[in-house]
Amino acid sequence: MGFRKSFIVTVILSFCCLTSGKAFAECKDAYEAKGKNGTVYCISKVGMNWWSAFTWCEAQNMKLGDMNDLCYVSAEERWLGSTSDGSCPNIVNAYSGNVFTWTALAKSSTTAYVINPRTGSLNSFGKSDSGKYVICAPKK
Repeated sequence: MGFRKSFIVTVILSFCCLTSGKAFAECKDAYEAKGKNGTVYCISKVGMNWWSAFTWCEAQNMKLGDMNDLCYVSAEERWLGSTSDGSCPNIVNAYSGNVFTWTALAKSSTTAYVINPRTGSLNSFGKSDSGKYVICAPKK
């Protein structure tokens, strides 16, 4: 009887852990964008500045995506420092909107990189620009 109870408790706890993990992977009040590597990213529905982007991702139980999170498919398909279309191969066509989303990578003390999750191109904007969306990656 003791073994049976332990087994049932273990099954119930495992199920709870699995379902709670799935809830954290869902985007709350955000758009989902799926990378070629299978990772689901969350894109905000409103623009905000770079500093607010970190807080917003934390509220999603995620983190502001960096180039390794967002651009890596494989050793052959990854960000190589370019900013042209397709330079972030994992995220190309992950989202149909034509927006720029903040990344965690700062270019300088006043600018940071943004990614267009439709084209995979990168650019940089002033961190205080509140018109850019946010792309969050799962915490590892």
